[in-house]
Amino acid sequence: KATFAERILHEKGFPDVKFMPFLLDIEKYRVFTPEEKLEVRNQYGLDEDTLIFSMVFRNQGRKRPLQILEALKNFQTNNPDRKAKALFVTNPFDEGGWTFPGPIRDLGLDNNDVLFAYICHTCDSSSLKPFSQEPLHCENCRTHNSCRPISITKGISEDDLLKVYN
Repeated sequence: KATFAERILHEKGFPDVKFMPFLLDIEKYRVFTPEEKLEVRNQYGLDEDTLIFSMVFRNQGRKRPLQILEALKNFQTNNPDRKAKALFVTNPFDEGGWTFPGPIRDLGLDNNDVLFAYICHTCDSSSLKPFSQEPLHCENCRTHNSCRPISITKGISEDDLLKVYN
């Protein structure tokens, strides 16, 4: 039983706080086996040896995705023999959020190394693709202009999000 936070809150004058364990299906929300991770990378077109810097967030100005882009650039500069990409599970078009083309360009990153989670508005399949100002083609249902970045109203499934976390 993790009681550290409960004890600290009691000491701070909140005696009614009780520890509640995560209410997760631990069979579903788990670390994937190496074989499962490889299958997911193949599904999303990622090489087995590519390092992924990722961030799952609602795109708001107060968040710091620029740090992920800077980490990617730093890693690529210091490890030219290694492959690395950034992955953002967010909508790059959210009003008041970060705009990504400028920082990608200013840091000298290859646009193909900065991926976003896309969802097909026809078949609901998810994909990871480089940033685009325009809707993209869905390889799953072969519909043109149907893939758009995820949003708060149209996101990826829990199963696909679990794949991203792994």
